[in-house]
Amino acid sequence: MKPIQLSLAKLGLLLATSIFVMSSNAIAAEDAKDGKEPLRICAGEDELPYSNTNLEGFENRIAKVLADELGRKVEYVWWKDARYVVRDFLDKDKCDVVIGADINDPRMATTSPYYKSGYVFIYKKDKGDLGLTDWNSEYLKNPKTQIGWIPETPPEVMLVQIERFVDMFQYKAEISNYKSPRNHYIKYDPSRVVNDVLNGRVDVAVLWAPAAARYVKQSSVPLVEKLVVDNAKKSNGEKVPHQFSVSIGVRKSDTELESQLERALVKRKNDVDAILRAEGIPLLPIEKAKSVSESFVNGSKG
Repeated sequence: MKPIQLSLAKLGLLLATSIFVMSSNAIAAEDAKDGKEPLRICAGEDELPYSNTNLEGFENRIAKVLADELGRKVEYVWWKDARYVVRDFLDKDKCDVVIGADINDPRMATTSPYYKSGYVFIYKKDKGDLGLTDWNSEYLKNPKTQIGWIPETPPEVMLVQIERFVDMFQYKAEISNYKSPRNHYIKYDPSRVVNDVLNGRVDVAVLWAPAAARYVKQSSVPLVEKLVVDNAKKSNGEKVPHQFSVSIGVRKSDTELESQLERALVKRKNDVDAILRAEGIPLLPIEKAKSVSESFVNGSKG
């Protein structure tokens, strides 16, 4: 077998490369000790108003604030399908943090909520006072009233309860681009629903406020945005929540990072609140926050 020979140039290159790699590893290890490794954020690559690759979402800005508080840089790990974020990204250690997590998500450990908001009625201001406060409104029950919503959300449940789902089913097909959600992810665009209010396709929309606020605020046509009173129930008396608290999720085992984020949220509360208000999100009072020690005991709020 012919012996493998390396030129001095190649040997020099390999030696230099080895030194560089060793130095880089040493720096990375030192950064890790100092807590300066990147804060890996799981985020949707095209999920405005929350996030996108141009960092135009309000959750992009919140991630930057928290990372700055921790003395770390943000590193994004982008996903396309929201259904598998925890299973295929967080649990497989591809990313560490989910901004905007449901506090009741049993798959993650979550911080105390950093904001609470709800679903809103949205309609043109020139319609006057429609008397909308909740789903008991006669205006919503009138078959002539066209209603816009995002499928598989609380408004859809209530459309069934007030016997409006069947006659509004065509709208569900339209907003889904005539695709079935079975076995694949459908990305719903809240700006499209707001635009349907503007162009007269629907008389009123019922949307999650954080998803709609940006588009209501940007509209050149004055719109009314009213929080839905959180009293909706099914015919069997089961509550249909329309207000939710939002937190930050991490792996259940990552209690140290959860604790760090908990403290960062407290220290930077004013900055985070300013981002939410600038987005135009209506904020509701948050229930008493859990303590950091409780998060270690409970692991998750799911």
